[in-house]
Amino acid sequence: MRQIIAIGLFAFLGVHIIAAPVPKPLPVKTNAEKIVGKWDLVKSSNGLAEGTKCIVELTKDGKMSITMDFGERTIKYEGTYKFDKDNIDYEVSLNGNKKAEILTIKMATDDELAVTDPDGIVEEFKRSVEKKEVKEEPNLERPKK
Repeated sequence: MRQIIAIGLFAFLGVHIIAAPVPKPLPVKTNAEKIVGKWDLVKSSNGLAEGTKCIVELTKDGKMSITMDFGERTIKYEGTYKFDKDNIDYEVSLNGNKKAEILTIKMATDDELAVTDPDGIVEEFKRSVEKKEVKEEPNLERPKK
C-alpha cells in the first residue's frame, strides 16, 4: 500500500514539476537605459575641490543638466545629449557659453557610472539617492497632571 501511495505521489509531483512554467529571464538594461537619472560626481582623476558638489542629470528624452555647487555659489548648465554605443555626445550651455564633448563610458551599472573625456580625465559617479523627509510623529500621549 505504501508503495502505491509513494508511486502515486511521485507521479503527481513529477507531472506538476515538469509542467511548471519556466521563469522568464529578467530583461537586461542597456547602457542607454542605465545612464538615465541623477548622478553625483564622487571622484575625478583631475581632482575635486573640497566642498564642491556636482550633480549630472540625464533624462530619457535626451536632456542634460550639470549643477555645480561651490558652497557660496551654484551654477547650472543645461543642454542635450545623445547616446551612441558606449559614448555620450553632449552639449550644454550657461549664459551663452557652450561646452560640447564626447564622453566614453568605461563602466555603467544601476548605481555606478565611470566616463572618460577627450582629455583622458576619468570621472566616477554614484546614482543620487533621493532623501526622504522624515516627519515627526505627533505625540499622542496625554499630558500628565
